[in-house]
Amino acid sequence: MSPQRRYRSVAVIGGGPAGSAAAAELSAAGMDTTIFHVDSPHGEKPCGGGITARAFDEFHYLNALPCEGNPIHKITLVAPSGGRVDVASTAPMIKIYNRGELDAALRERAARAGARILGDAAIEVAPSGDAVSILTKSESYTFDAVVGADGAFSKTRRAVVGEVPKSYFCPAVDELVEGIDPASGVVLAFFKDITGYLWVFPRRNIASVGLVAREGQLNGDEMRRRVRNFIKFNYPGAKSVRSVGWTIPAPDAKGGLPARPVYKHCILCGDAAGIADPLTGEGIYYALLSGTLAARALIAGDPELYLDLLNKAAGAELERAGRFADRYFRARTINAIVLAARCSRRIRALLADLLSGRQHYADLDRRIRRDLRFTSWALRKL
Repeated sequence: MSPQRRYRSVAVIGGGPAGSAAAAELSAAGMDTTIFHVDSPHGEKPCGGGITARAFDEFHYLNALPCEGNPIHKITLVAPSGGRVDVASTAPMIKIYNRGELDAALRERAARAGARILGDAAIEVAPSGDAVSILTKSESYTFDAVVGADGAFSKTRRAVVGEVPKSYFCPAVDELVEGIDPASGVVLAFFKDITGYLWVFPRRNIASVGLVAREGQLNGDEMRRRVRNFIKFNYPGAKSVRSVGWTIPAPDAKGGLPARPVYKHCILCGDAAGIADPLTGEGIYYALLSGTLAARALIAGDPELYLDLLNKAAGAELERAGRFADRYFRARTINAIVLAARCSRRIRALLADLLSGRQHYADLDRRIRRDLRFTSWALRKL
């Protein structure tokens, strides 16, 4: 453990879920906290906007946010073979939000705790000695510490650790689509030629439809073509009103991050740290978690504590998810899972728990083997 220090002022670069979670925690502890945030030129961050039931279980303040999400009770899985299965739950597995509204509500929560929000982008982050300098277009600031929560293309990460391998981030496209029924449920479609999936996330007034694949598998035009063909075939009459390319964090097969997320008085969290579920791609839960843990390390006066907190809270899960991603993102495997789910209520229940974030990876293999044995026994009795 490094020597403790009392941090009085902290800059938070980025006002999304990770940055707002960190700022709210820091401000509530009495620290002088400033969020540097500028809205995306695209109107909102390209993102499905889904928050899992697990996140609501652990971060109770989400239930009190003034913005309203679309509760999802049905998720349709489409296998590479074309087979489909509906995974249903009486309780919402996820809620889908407009990211602009969600992020604004989370920043407002941080502001109520005492954080100051500057509508100015940090164009340079420079750690030096016992301080960190933040340069914007109009002014220069000095803080005791910085939390980098500025997304997959993080300026903070480049400033403190340099460039990272592209393999730790997956290219994605995200389209906002009008004309998809909010009550139709989520769709996740898989393909035999990519490690990734296509998603349809209906919000209350518009849907996010996108696709993510491993680096080098598809270019942007090919991804958009596949998304638009899926929309045309499955949602005739729906209309794309915005299309944006982006990247999604992809920890390696051992759950490893692209770079060490602590450097002196700088801590990286959320997409800036490359933290996401390697199997499902879910990122908002890990953004909230890592932002909270980054703040607690600074409150304790020890940035290095962040590594221990993050490892205890998520290290084993990310590592197991990385191993599962290599095994399960195969056409034959997904075809078999969808077929088994069509035959077995137990497998559908398992998938509902997995998609809601409530099924931990530690006992996923055991539960799959148990439920498949039961399904096989039941089929033989028919």
